Amino acid sequence: MKHWHIRARCVLSCLLLCTVPVLTAGCGKEVGELEKRADQTLCGVEYWYLSGMEWGADINIRISEEKIVYASYFPWEGTDGDCLSGETEPVTLENVTIEAEQWNNIEKAVMDIVPLLEPMKEENRLKKLLYERLIKKHVMDGLEQTGFSLTWRDKDGEETKVQYYIPSDPRFKTVLDLLKETAHPIGREIVWYDSQQGDEP
Repeated sequence: MKHWHIRARCVLSCLLLCTVPVLTAGCGKEVGELEKRADQTLCGVEYWYLSGMEWGADINIRISEEKIVYASYFPWEGTDGDCLSGETEPVTLENVTIEAEQWNNIEKAVMDIVPLLEPMKEENRLKKLLYERLIKKHVMDGLEQTGFSLTWRDKDGEETKVQYYIPSDPRFKTVLDLLKETAHPIGREIVWYDSQQGDEP
């Protein structure tokens, strides 16, 4: 009888050990990125697309609430001359003040897609970082690097930068167009896609 009680306790302990992670994982999945950042403020956006030799497409931009922290891009729409000739030099901007309305529009467009965002796992981020470093040492035409990250500020003023997978949603194009227009204003038409639209019009 004593051995039966010992076995029962062992079985119960095993069940509890197996159950707790499942419940925790279940709860974790239910909490989306919007809920995680409910008590935080968006204070920075970064996007980069680097393809080695693709003139008129490459861009690397970091924007905060008050300024373009850094931007480097090859001129694209609205630029005179042949950007594909290889003669155009990249434009570089640093610490350029932006208008409050510009940031407000970027923030609104980003918050529209936050519920769709999935943080990049650390191991995947490190693999991507290693890959990017290899490309920087051996740049080859046609190899692409694309990334998107947001910086969040908590109530104590501490900032956290999170890299995300780029969502397959037309609303991300609004974010990208606003970033481009902020760095290189040419009067682009900014389209605000509806959350129910699955494809670009």
